[in-house]
Amino acid sequence: MDPPDHARYRRVTSGWFTPRAIRAMDEKVARLTREVLDDVAAKTGGDFVQEISARITIAVIAEMLGVPRRDWELLFRWTNEIIAPQDPEFQHGATADETSERSRLELFTYFHELAEQRRVHPTDDIVSMVVHGRVDGAPLPPVELLSYYFLLVVAGNETTRNAQ
Repeated sequence: MDPPDHARYRRVTSGWFTPRAIRAMDEKVARLTREVLDDVAAKTGGDFVQEISARITIAVIAEMLGVPRRDWELLFRWTNEIIAPQDPEFQHGATADETSERSRLELFTYFHELAEQRRVHPTDDIVSMVVHGRVDGAPLPPVELLSYYFLLVVAGNETTRNAQ
C-alpha cells in the first residue's frame, strides 16, 4: 500500500507497537520462549529456525493477535505453506501454487471467522483492534481487513524468524 493510505491503515494498530506496549509483552514473550525451549530440549536434533526461532515467532504473533493456543499449529502450518510452497514437506501431494492458494484461503477464512467473533465479543488483541478499527471514519473494507491479518501473520513470521 502506498502513501498516504499506508499511514492511515498503519495507525489502526500503531498503539500495539509502541515501546511501552512492547515492554508490557516482556513477561508473555519470556514465558512463551521458555515453553518452546523446554519443548525442544525434550527432543533431540532439529533445525534451529524450524524448531525454535519459527515457533517462538508464531507464538508471539498469535498471542498478540489473540489466536487461541489450540490454533497456533494451524498458523504455523499455513505460514510455512505460504512462505515455502515449493518445499515437498508442505505440499501434501499438491503443486506449489495449489499449496500456497489453499493455505491462503484457509488463513483468510480463519481470520474472517475470528474477526466476526471479535466484532461481537472484542478482547484486548490485534484482531479486535483491527476489526473495530476505522480509516477515514469507516470500518476497514473486507479485503483490507483480511489482508491486514495476513500481512501480520505471514510477513511478521517470515521476517522475524529469519532475522540475522
